[in-house]
Amino acid sequence: MIAQDETEEQVVVVLYEDDIGKYEKKFTPFSTYLISTAKVRAPLPYGIPVNRFEWVLDRFTVVEQVKGDNVEDPPLPAPTRLNTVSLTNLDQKPQHVEFDILAVVVSCGAIKIAGVHGNKCRQIIFMDTNMHHFMFTFWEDFAEIDGSDLDAQIEEHPVILAKRIARSSYAGTSFTTRYNSVILINPLYP
Repeated sequence: MIAQDETEEQVVVVLYEDDIGKYEKKFTPFSTYLISTAKVRAPLPYGIPVNRFEWVLDRFTVVEQVKGDNVEDPPLPAPTRLNTVSLTNLDQKPQHVEFDILAVVVSCGAIKIAGVHGNKCRQIIFMDTNMHHFMFTFWEDFAEIDGSDLDAQIEEHPVILAKRIARSSYAGTSFTTRYNSVILINPLYP
């Protein structure tokens, strides 16, 4: 899983074998935890690293949820740091670099089955402040969950904040979700 601290630094949290069962019911999305005595290591050489290090939780790790009613340890503030890029300069960035976009959605297609593995996808069209249109492909759960929410709100032209997405070269410059992407609809960002 991916966790982040109050400064929005992210780290991959890894579980192995019996520890998966021990912690699978303990963690819930968007909750705050105090994690002690985790092992810290460099990311493994395969895959795209999220940070310079990752944490491994084992039977000696202590995990305590910080409750919302705990005044001594209040929950973390809402995230504010964005890694947005100008869409006009995107061709200069490598395709494997993740970034954030803030844009207005103007069209939301239906779910389709694509690729040799039959993956679900949905094509979203958004535009930037210069009225340039771009295609954004939502894959799997993003197509079903976030895509359905967008489709229900499309008449109001919702704003999306898409975090940790990537550029692809399909049909010119387009965008795609990744395993660790986050899609926020009408976010409460300044």
